[in-house]
Amino acid sequence: MKLFEARRPATLEEVSWLRKALGRQLGELRLPGDVAGEMVLAVAELAANLVAHSDPPPRELAVEAVLDGILLTVTLEDDGGPFAGFETRWARATLAGAEDGVSGRGLALARRALDAVSYHRGPPNRLVAHRRLARRRPVVLVVEDEDVLLETYLGLLEPHFRLLAAANLKDALDIDGIYDSIRNAGLDLPERPRASDLNGKVVNCFMKCEADRTGQLRGRRQIMLDDSDVSWHRHIKAAVGGVA
Repeated sequence: MKLFEARRPATLEEVSWLRKALGRQLGELRLPGDVAGEMVLAVAELAANLVAHSDPPPRELAVEAVLDGILLTVTLEDDGGPFAGFETRWARATLAGAEDGVSGRGLALARRALDAVSYHRGPPNRLVAHRRLARRRPVVLVVEDEDVLLETYLGLLEPHFRLLAAANLKDALDIDGIYDSIRNAGLDLPERPRASDLNGKVVNCFMKCEADRTGQLRGRRQIMLDDSDVSWHRHIKAAVGGVA
């Protein structure tokens, strides 16, 4: 089933338009917010790289999105010269950045969101991206105000997790992510607040790691890690009156 099709001038401004238009279309599928967001971001990053690195630059960029079952395929087509060394840059891209200063985080963000990508030199050039519309790796939010440490942590964690990075707690505040996590746990939610309602604060947000998938509490998967973990539960119970 064809979900989206557009042909626009090959400029970064038009890439922004394509991103918004594709996002609206995927939103109608009622996909999980993180899945749709990752896919739209990946397509936008790939399109921006085609515009910026094809030689000579393309004049026109076409995008097509097709859904087959739970497999989403997005094809980007341009009339410029080839993106020299795309396969190498794609393979080496990391969230920590590349030593050559060219293959930045954009390709890494796209790579972690997609299951497969192939690039076919033209004319026209065609880049085909595939993504299964289901959550895959766990998400880890990394907050670190030292650039060197942040890049180190991202480089170590990237092979195993989907990563979100922030340099301070204000940037790390993600109300949508918090609500998605609560909803995915099967818990009831009050009416959705706006971020502005919270005045930049989150009260009693408790994030927990689970080392053992067999642990359960009240029928839900749960594991106490150590004595300090138990202590944290006591503090939370005192603050909010209980722990779900």
